[in-house]
Amino acid sequence: MIDFKRIRTVIAGALSKYAACPVVLANQIAYIPKHPYISFTVTTPVGANNGTYGAYEDGIYRKPINQIWSFTAQSGAPDEAQELALKAHNYFDYVGVTSLVENGIVVSRLGDITSRDSLLSVNYEYRCGFDVTFGLMDEIDSRELDEGEIKTTDIRVNKEGG
Repeated sequence: MIDFKRIRTVIAGALSKYAACPVVLANQIAYIPKHPYISFTVTTPVGANNGTYGAYEDGIYRKPINQIWSFTAQSGAPDEAQELALKAHNYFDYVGVTSLVENGIVVSRLGDITSRDSLLSVNYEYRCGFDVTFGLMDEIDSRELDEGEIKTTDIRVNKEGG
């Protein structure tokens, strides 16, 4: 099974350290940090892969899946939002790739940086963002499977036609 909390902690923690600003889960009732900061939403927790699980020697069945995240750099100044978005984009494009792979996370697609500005009653919050598709492995431990042995069974035949 995918450890969603661990994946979130690895990605958000590493990006926060590199970008030198808070990285927070969006769309929740929680403290909003001061500008600048990066918010993220896991838009697709498990994307369809249409593949099958493979059995590995360690007794774990694995299947690659895709998970899509949307990142938004938020600031009170347009240049700062764009620069922060580019810094985050660079992390997923090159800087953090090795660290992510060491944690079983692969960047399989990186989207364009686009404007996501928002009017907040009397002023603007400048936002720039992009989407990232991560490749992960879903795992099922073979010990979780009920593969009990059938020792005997009673088969009855209907003599009237079946």
